[in-house]
Amino acid sequence: MACDKIIQDFILTIMKKILLIDSNALIYRSYHALPPLKKDGKLVNAAYGFFSILSKVLDDEKPDYVAAAFDRKEKTFRHDIFEDYKAQRPEMPEDLVSQLPIIKRGLESFGIPIFEEKGYEADDIIATLAEKLKDEKEVVVLSGDRDLLQLVDKKVTVRSPGRGIKKMINFDKDKVVEKYGVSPELFVDYKALRGDPSDNIPGIEGIGKKRAKDLVSKHGTIEEIYANLDNLKEAQRRRLEGKEKEALLSKKLVTLKRDMDIDVDSEECQLRPGKEKVEFFEELNFKTLAARYRKKEDSQMKLEL
Repeated sequence: MACDKIIQDFILTIMKKILLIDSNALIYRSYHALPPLKKDGKLVNAAYGFFSILSKVLDDEKPDYVAAAFDRKEKTFRHDIFEDYKAQRPEMPEDLVSQLPIIKRGLESFGIPIFEEKGYEADDIIATLAEKLKDEKEVVVLSGDRDLLQLVDKKVTVRSPGRGIKKMINFDKDKVVEKYGVSPELFVDYKALRGDPSDNIPGIEGIGKKRAKDLVSKHGTIEEIYANLDNLKEAQRRRLEGKEKEALLSKKLVTLKRDMDIDVDSEECQLRPGKEKVEFFEELNFKTLAARYRKKEDSQMKLEL
């Protein structure tokens, strides 16, 4: 086992790395975490937070390639499965909607391609890209959405903002188990059993985080749990009996698509050198970010000379 880990660690050191950005999750996190910040009377706090997080992760991870995924306004295939999916979630505030074009323009200044697909969520795009690329590249996912923890394996990790936007949590397999008590492979089963009010995932009534963790860690997938229902404790069995349909529906809603029809040329995901980033940050009066990238550009010019 120790030898296998040494080999795996060595492979990761020589593999190129791609960073996949769950844009909407970071935008919401920044919008709610930061106080109002305005430029020409318009709110830009989400944009500032987004690029502050991104810049930190770029410095920490030093990826060779980067791509950003966005949600779209239209309903997704999950609404076809369950009409009330995300029914309780409010519409995106207008002063956040107005920041989306700014953020996309900023990504363009970095040379970061944007992926959006009608009928799917950004999470599905990231899951598909990770599945396509992880055999040839180390994949790092940047997201505050814990649903993406189901992707974690030897070649995929998730970086997630902690409190505010400064502290980052690095989720590998061990960290997922430490935090939730289940492996990434069983995260969808854990999430499906406990449900998720923020996405209106039904789950099973009476089964919260602790009971879901105990069931999944001891008995495996939802399918395996129901196949061995007679072997469960009486209290657990009573809560689950007659609810298999609801549990499997929740699991289907939580499970990310990994087989979307997306073409990706990783060479098109290389970060763009140049002063466009500095100009973008100066335009928004993001002085700290502008200064950081001006210093980077000056250093790069000296190296080239």
